[in-house]
Amino acid sequence: MENYQDIFEDNQEFLNNRTGRNLQGNIIQSHGRKHVAFLTLHWDDDDTQASRSLKKYLSILADPPANNPDRISISTAARENKTRKTYGKASTSPELFIGIYLTYQGFEFFEKENEYKEIYDHLKDRDLRADMQDKGGWETRMKNIPQMMLMMAHSSENFVKQRAAYFLNIFKQRFEALESSFVEYGKVYHNRFGKPVEHFGFADGYSQPWFLPKPGRILPSAGQWNPVRDVREFLVEESVTGRKCFGSFLAYRKFEQHVEAFAAEQIVQAEQLGVSPALAGAKMVGRFTEGSPLALYDAATTTKKSLDGRELNFFNYNNDTEGNKCPFSAHIRKMNNRTDSDGPMIIRRGVTYGERRLKTNGEFDSQNFPSKDVGLHFLSFQKSLATFKNLLPKPNGDTAHDAILGDLKSGLVQMKGGSNYYAPSIEFFRKLK
Repeated sequence: MENYQDIFEDNQEFLNNRTGRNLQGNIIQSHGRKHVAFLTLHWDDDDTQASRSLKKYLSILADPPANNPDRISISTAARENKTRKTYGKASTSPELFIGIYLTYQGFEFFEKENEYKEIYDHLKDRDLRADMQDKGGWETRMKNIPQMMLMMAHSSENFVKQRAAYFLNIFKQRFEALESSFVEYGKVYHNRFGKPVEHFGFADGYSQPWFLPKPGRILPSAGQWNPVRDVREFLVEESVTGRKCFGSFLAYRKFEQHVEAFAAEQIVQAEQLGVSPALAGAKMVGRFTEGSPLALYDAATTTKKSLDGRELNFFNYNNDTEGNKCPFSAHIRKMNNRTDSDGPMIIRRGVTYGERRLKTNGEFDSQNFPSKDVGLHFLSFQKSLATFKNLLPKPNGDTAHDAILGDLKSGLVQMKGGSNYYAPSIEFFRKLK
């Protein structure tokens, strides 16, 4: 059995050393704040004056002076870890989280495409952007490839909106960003167990890689699926910086969820299968709404595994090779077939968008099934964008298509926009000046 303690200690050492101070936050650990804003920014490709001025500004955000009145800076993995220790959890931190990400056009804008050629070429690879070629259903403002995205997060919605307006004004006025620059907002909803919940009503955030130990955390036994990972499996070393620094590729997609259509399909599936709507929904997702996996469901006794954390992440499909309990088309089975504990994974850091009323029991209002304007800002970090691409529905169809994602063009989920980014090290931004 893997020595989990050694992996945890190596990851902790990585976080505590200079490598952690040079790695952006929200990768090793989620930023944990409830409210998020995404600033998508675009300049004229040949605006050298804006490029020069912006380089200096970003280098200040990476290494702000001691007398910085705004106390604004790019969040680091090390500082976020310290925040958790200080406040107990990041959601109560008074600090504004900031992450900055570049597309391949961003590398061109800053004239870094040759210095960071491998990273630039990976971002520009058309095959890795294949899912974004057909933009028929996209929002108009998302059809242009931006140079940069700035992400902010805080526990206060008003504070996030104020800071988003502040930054947008800076980029438009001081650095003359075009009108195609815009802001998207996100908000985390929680169920009664404190887990994030997406708009179809299902708990989210399971099947994530584990990098650090937690008090009382139970670890998998031999033969169980293993989420413990070395953080370096998700990072890219930036050897050109002259010191050991790391970044990570970021896939961003905006998915609109058609809640009304999901509720209707749930009823149709229940009638066809002769089961309850709750079980029909679980067969589409692979889990029940509160997070209990369908693979561990006892249909004879209608017993679900309790939410004590022991089984929610370690299960596999070894005893369900025919898909009789959890269909092959179930969303979580398509995303992670759990056959290889050492196989490639992604770090998911998505956040829901759109307004819904959450009842006191942690469930969405059953009288409100929106057909548009709600969904997910999907974000994933990975060492290679090919890992993310391999999770997407195949364009030639799949005999066991994802019951939730479908073809991402119609049905329950529709892609409304997206870009591939890179989250550079803090040292990258320091060297821009």
